[in-house]
Amino acid sequence: MKYLRNQYSCTLSNMKVEKVTISFVIPMFNEEEVIAKFLQELETFIYAQKDYNFEILLVDDGSTDNSVEAALESTKLKLIFVEMDKNRGGQFAISAGLKVAAGDYVITLDADGQHPLDVVQDFLKIVKYAPVELVQAFQPSRSQGSKLKNLFAKFFWILIYSKVRETRTRNIGDFRIMSRSLVNKINSHADPKVVRFLAPQLSTSSRFIPFAARARTLGKTKYTFSKLLNLGLDSIFQLSVRPLRVVATAAGFCMILTFMYSIYVMRQYILQNTVPGWTSLVLLTCFMGSMNLLAVCLLGEYILRIYQRTELVSKPYSIRRVE
Repeated sequence: MKYLRNQYSCTLSNMKVEKVTISFVIPMFNEEEVIAKFLQELETFIYAQKDYNFEILLVDDGSTDNSVEAALESTKLKLIFVEMDKNRGGQFAISAGLKVAAGDYVITLDADGQHPLDVVQDFLKIVKYAPVELVQAFQPSRSQGSKLKNLFAKFFWILIYSKVRETRTRNIGDFRIMSRSLVNKINSHADPKVVRFLAPQLSTSSRFIPFAARARTLGKTKYTFSKLLNLGLDSIFQLSVRPLRVVATAAGFCMILTFMYSIYVMRQYILQNTVPGWTSLVLLTCFMGSMNLLAVCLLGEYILRIYQRTELVSKPYSIRRVE
């Protein structure tokens, strides 16, 4: 990961009174078509705010287009680029940005312009008058995206609902504001981590506000179904050991059935009613073999994430600053 600062800068205020600093952490992956419009809107929003200092971090998650060049040419804002060594996914990009962000509060939002900036204004009002660590935006209903993605999202929330105690925390994304104390707690956890679920879990005081995502006007979403599936699996395996316990329960139930079936087989043997049954033997073998395979796969998922965490934590990052 390396840092690249824009040569342009803007002075927001010359007041001597120390202001609260707000950091924007914005993951970006192949957003050449839309990043200019987004930054222009962000620039207009920032110039309208007189009570804060701002820090804008664009996390380039291994873009293969001209997203960085388009960002540099579109605004005079002082930008900090955090460049990932390769495309690692939105959650890891946000995690990297949180480590770099130095603001008293940190706002995370997408670079595609679907997160409305008037909701950011609501964020600032809430944290100004209420001592909360987290203000999380959520969508009461999902109107964006394909039917397949929406169906997958509903299934995912049903699957992990027991870990999410409040209905309003469903359909949360990466649109939020966090206090410095919460960011520090998140940074203390090893990568990879799913920030969208870790933040509410670690927060001691939270507010949830509804919002409607804007339609994407340019470009295509980079959250393909496969990426959403990987995010769902990461969320489940990083947040809960329930899959292991479900498999353990199923294995215990299978053992009970096997014991009962063994009693039945012994009784038939004693009564001399046994008939060689290839079908029952194959079905039983396949069933037990499938349970063993499922258990091994689940263990492998957890072991894989331990390996990834070790690899990512030990990986050196190169830092380059251009003023």
